[in-house]
Amino acid sequence: MKICSSCNAQLKDEFKVCPYCGNSNFNMQFNFDQINNYQQNIEKKYNTSCIIGVISAIISLIVFPFIFGAVALVFASNGYFQAKQNNEKGKNLAIVSIIIGIFSIIWAILVAAGYINI
Repeated sequence: MKICSSCNAQLKDEFKVCPYCGNSNFNMQFNFDQINNYQQNIEKKYNTSCIIGVISAIISLIVFPFIFGAVALVFASNGYFQAKQNNEKGKNLAIVSIIIGIFSIIWAILVAAGYINI
């Protein structure tokens, strides 16, 4: 949308001359809410704690499930709340990491207690 700098009429973008006053100088009117939303979507980044949580959760499935499962729980839960508070990406990663971390800890306890033989 354009605004005529002479008569302040709102004009369509395809107009080259104002039909009301004949002026050819226009000011562009932007919808700043759309621009701000666009910038916020571009600038979102993944929360570092969420990434550390998912890496720890994956490692917990391979070696030292109790230790890395606990690390995954701590980092993923911290990352989830940080991502939610700061409007960052990674909340879904954190949820998956928490689930895998809990599974790894339970599995490690069952193995240590002798309920599961490896």
